[in-house]
Amino acid sequence: MFMWFILLFIISYANSIEFNPNEIKATDKNAIFVIYPSLYLCNNGSFSFEFRTKTKNGLIFYTYDNYNLDSILVSIYQGKLIVEQNFSKNKSYQKFDQSINDNKWYKIVFKRRSSLITEIVLYSVALRNVENRIIKTKVLNYSPFTSLNTSSSVYIGGLPFNIYKKERFSSEFLFQSYHGYVRNLRYGICGCPERIQHPIYSSLFNNYQSEVCEQQTSLCSSSSCECLNVDEEPRYQCDCSNKTCSILTMMNNNLIKYEIDFTSVEYKSKSAELSFTFGANPNNYNVVRKNIQTNFNENNLITFSPIHNQQENCMWDLSRCSTELTFTFIFSIDRMNSSSSIFSQYFKNDASLHINFIVLNSSSPSLHFDLWLPFNHGLLRTQITEFSYQTPLLVNLIYRSPSSLSVFLFGQLVDYTIKSIFIQPNKPSSSSSLSFNTYVQFRSITWSYQKQPFGVVHKGRSI
Repeated sequence: MFMWFILLFIISYANSIEFNPNEIKATDKNAIFVIYPSLYLCNNGSFSFEFRTKTKNGLIFYTYDNYNLDSILVSIYQGKLIVEQNFSKNKSYQKFDQSINDNKWYKIVFKRRSSLITEIVLYSVALRNVENRIIKTKVLNYSPFTSLNTSSSVYIGGLPFNIYKKERFSSEFLFQSYHGYVRNLRYGICGCPERIQHPIYSSLFNNYQSEVCEQQTSLCSSSSCECLNVDEEPRYQCDCSNKTCSILTMMNNNLIKYEIDFTSVEYKSKSAELSFTFGANPNNYNVVRKNIQTNFNENNLITFSPIHNQQENCMWDLSRCSTELTFTFIFSIDRMNSSSSIFSQYFKNDASLHINFIVLNSSSPSLHFDLWLPFNHGLLRTQITEFSYQTPLLVNLIYRSPSSLSVFLFGQLVDYTIKSIFIQPNKPSSSSSLSFNTYVQFRSITWSYQKQPFGVVHKGRSI
């Protein structure tokens, strides 16, 4: 019987993660992992992190590009560090000679020096010296992990079941989990100075504070400084170096993002109010709360409607989406015996989005994501047919104008369509609104889109 480690503890939105072992079957869908933001390397990007472990085999870091199927993994294999790169179907791996499962802190730095050269450096953190250095030359006709239009999420400490199931035979170094510690994950996006990254999703059950930077949130005197965990007293270090970068500034300025965090103190404190603002400046939004309604399936629905003068953007008018609109949902579903509506959004021009839990038989439920296009141009439908109950699901739904809809589960493309169908008349709404099923445990919903196209060269063309 194959047995795998389950990871139990994480500090939410923190720099250090502790993974403790427990045994589960390899077929268990409730795998434990942490997801970080997408990685963009270009020809001069980098990433780095520190780790400490006693395990013989385990997956520390994994990322892949849904568009080109490129991937990078960092694993412990027979007590030694392995870095495997799979670019444009050309696979190579670098194995460090010394054993590093001695429960001491090490730091790995992965840096692209040019389109031809990748440098990988392993440091001993305590001794502050370079243990090993590998420079890899590889001829590519494009820059991996560059496109903003693909998913390249980073997975730390393990993989979601759907990704592990699909990729498990792609590499002998791909494991489902890891036993040890990881801290200070940083990206240098497209040559920008490296910055600390924070999780966007965790499947771990408990919060566990093990490092100084997480126990005290204001150790550094300036908000522009980053707190790094170190071993020497006082066990933290403030990095106040200049992080200004024109590429990163342009990306952040072009990104429009609205979010409802159902777990936040702010949302809970306003849950009984008739109107409130959600999101953070400058992308905050004013809505009016309607009474809870009960639909024909006897689901309680809470409905929000935007103030009229705030409807003139991509979030409420699909015709204003210059490239794409991304919906990000984190929610969990209990077992239900009948089909139910989970979420609805009505846009301008009679467009609407519906997430429905469909039960054809008890053994094969599915999630349908239906987007009615404006001006009665039909319905785009994608679906997820395999998921876990009572486990928070991270779902990304991407609409690309004029008629493309893709759905991702934990960062993996599950289904997409570019063909509209006509199965029933559209039921337009007289006003824009959002509706949530109160029986479904939502953590958050996010809408994001680019203010204007951000040109990045990808395989010799601009996208």
